[in-house]
Amino acid sequence: MTETVTPTFHNLDLTLGHLLHADASTPWTVLLRVLPAAIRRGYPVPVIRRWVTSRSRREDVTTLASSPTWHRAVAASRQLVRGTATADGLRARRLQVAGRMVGRLLSPVPAGVTPLVAQGARMAVVMVGLEALDRLTLERPESERIDTPRLSRGVVAVRLGVSEPTAQKWLTAAERLGWLGRGDHVIRGPGGHGSGHAGIRRLLQLDADAGAIAWVHAELVDALVDGNEDAAATLVRSATHPAWCYRVGHRHWLVALARAVNVEPVARFGIPDRAVRSAVRGLDRAGLVDWTERELLDRLNELAREAGPDGGPSAMVEAAAADARRAQLAADRKAAVLELRAARDAERAADRRHAARAARSAGDGPRTEPGGGKAPAARRTIRLPDDWSERGGEAQLRAVLAARGMLVVAVSSAERTVTVEMVAARGLPADAGTGDRGEDRVDAVADDPQGPDPGAAAVVRAAGPGRPGRVRPRRGRPVRPVVPAAADPGRWRGRGDRAGAGDDVGTRGSRTQS
Repeated sequence: MTETVTPTFHNLDLTLGHLLHADASTPWTVLLRVLPAAIRRGYPVPVIRRWVTSRSRREDVTTLASSPTWHRAVAASRQLVRGTATADGLRARRLQVAGRMVGRLLSPVPAGVTPLVAQGARMAVVMVGLEALDRLTLERPESERIDTPRLSRGVVAVRLGVSEPTAQKWLTAAERLGWLGRGDHVIRGPGGHGSGHAGIRRLLQLDADAGAIAWVHAELVDALVDGNEDAAATLVRSATHPAWCYRVGHRHWLVALARAVNVEPVARFGIPDRAVRSAVRGLDRAGLVDWTERELLDRLNELAREAGPDGGPSAMVEAAAADARRAQLAADRKAAVLELRAARDAERAADRRHAARAARSAGDGPRTEPGGGKAPAARRTIRLPDDWSERGGEAQLRAVLAARGMLVVAVSSAERTVTVEMVAARGLPADAGTGDRGEDRVDAVADDPQGPDPGAAAVVRAAGPGRPGRVRPRRGRPVRPVVPAAADPGRWRGRGDRAGAGDDVGTRGSRTQS
């Protein structure tokens, strides 16, 4: 690595643009192409993040780069730079993966776990281990040299020849036993949803007992790492072969593995003795009892090509059909999610347009100040009567409030409030301002900290000639008018105003100049 330099976006376009815009199935792959190359050049990670979010043509890549998963991608990329650049580094990581896989695969059944559950967990472990070993090679692109493969339950189900719920049970069992770790990639955007619940699967560190088992079978570990010819290693590598998964069976594979590594299947795997004898007879009928490495693979290929029971499709055909169904289901899920997202985006855009129109409509009638300037409309909130009904009541409410110079902005049935903007009342001068007594009475209903008595219903009285409409309580204590201290000239005042703003006066007033 070179010392840290801060490149411009133009320089990043020239050096990393081809990696960012290259075809890739997942956004994770895109990041694992870009980040290692950037780290080797000494580019600051925050600069790379800003560049990716601004330059990427894929929305899922931009979304992933803006999420907390970015930090996981950075950590994985630094691990790639440290451990996958050389053959020695790759071999060290392959030794770690193979040792963990063998230690878990040959461990006794844990206490409190049935042999059948442990069998499914072993198959999940060998699936993840083989996938990791396959990725940790120099032949792979550097972005794919990781020991934590992303495997959905659909992929695991197809390769092991089981249903997706069964594959999920096996993965969950391995996680609960502490054999596998998991970290989901939650990617918001096209390509993330609907492609299966793909998660990072990794083999966890061995405990003392499992580590001792791995040391006992060090020859098997070395053969898995280096690709040496070894009967047990060949059998482990064939665990996901269609002949085992779609024809012979996983229990038969475990019994064959126990015979290859010279362990007792009853004591080690918890398989009943009667089931072991049945599995041995099944292996004998399939020609899988005595074999060399080459003979095993040839025989498995023959079994995979043979027709199934009653002339059904072969195991190879069944595996291909299952994979095609999985791919189609993933495509359907992705299309459904994209359709839902498009509908959601359209709904949000419509809401934004509606809000913009409402904002423009609210500003159509600004009040005119005496000096000729325009003052912003004052918004107020009024509590609705308890017996107010939205059906048929909103139109009447709008008409009454409009006659009183109030423009209805929003009506909330849930909160039982109406938000209005004060404009020039019909029949009143435009410079009447906000000091109109009718408005004050409405404000008293809305702003009274105690509110009307419980159960007190209000009546909206329509406006008449020379009489503004108002909201008055049907029963309870009288409404106390609130008169601002500095009222505008030309406002309506009552006798109570001259007597004092604090007096409760219910009589109607005449127009006087203060």
